[in-house]
Amino acid sequence: MNAYRLEAKSLSDKHLAAWRDLHRASYPEGNAFLSSGFFQAAAKSYERTRICVIERDGAISAIWPFQFENAFTESVGAAERVAEELNDSFGLLAQAGLEMSVAEWMRAARLNHFYFTHLHDSQARFGLKGDTVTTGLRIALPSGGAAYWNALSAADPKLSKDTERRLRKAEREFGKLEFEIDAADRPAMLEHVLKAKSDQYVRTGKPDLLAFPERRHLLRTLASANDADCRSVVSKLSFGGVWAALHFGLVSRQTLHYWFPVYNPAFTSFAPGRLLLREVILAARQIGVSFIERGEGESKAKLDFPSEQRRYYSGTWWRPSLMGLLYRAQLSMSWRISALAKQRGTAD
Repeated sequence: MNAYRLEAKSLSDKHLAAWRDLHRASYPEGNAFLSSGFFQAAAKSYERTRICVIERDGAISAIWPFQFENAFTESVGAAERVAEELNDSFGLLAQAGLEMSVAEWMRAARLNHFYFTHLHDSQARFGLKGDTVTTGLRIALPSGGAAYWNALSAADPKLSKDTERRLRKAEREFGKLEFEIDAADRPAMLEHVLKAKSDQYVRTGKPDLLAFPERRHLLRTLASANDADCRSVVSKLSFGGVWAALHFGLVSRQTLHYWFPVYNPAFTSFAPGRLLLREVILAARQIGVSFIERGEGESKAKLDFPSEQRRYYSGTWWRPSLMGLLYRAQLSMSWRISALAKQRGTAD
């Protein structure tokens, strides 16, 4: 077995072809965040993106993408998932039957420390496991969106009638419903999403996830992505020409990753998030989607829609080494300094 590490700029056609093959074999329904397209887009925003490549008998049998936050973390082998908080599905790609322990994967990648979240439980087949579990949800549409909505209406008539009542009320007050599952000018539409999302964070008093330049740059790069394994879509719900809700997400073959929805505050009483998702479900076949990944979390709004449960893990991997111990000592020191600063701030 031969294992080596590469920078994004060093990927050859051989590596990209093997990546595509491993991706489709590992996730035939799609997974945008583990695609080569997502990695290459992230590499334009994050300087230290890397992959570990494992070859057996001259053929590439595994690819593990990750990144380093800065020069120091790279020097001590302390890595994180590609695109950090924007990555909703962390893991690696490997041939069926290739399973190693976490320590073996870390050794192959020359890593000493790895903090992660969003590790899907399907990664257990490769030997990757986490400590803390979080439940996520996925909507399956095996017979299409209309059949799904009809089944939901039969199972929960109160929800479906309330949704349709709100839809009719919005049409009476604002005008006819208009919906685009894949708006034509994605880069321009993304700017609308970014502004509306940042306004939402300010309005709700939450930290702005999109305040970091590298994250916005990545989203803008992805707005032009058209690869079958990772392409972006912007969906728009309007009434009488007034936008009610937008969504920026990623499609990977049959899977839509429901990523950044945002709503017009003027439509709060109409449950715009529910109306938006209803229209996305009904139009899913137009963009070849049979699954809608909704990520981690089981909020009431998510549970309104019948979904399959998904399990995601978080945790920290590390292997005993001088560099690993050095990094853990540095982390411990920074945590203590942060805790002391908070205590002094409270006392003041």
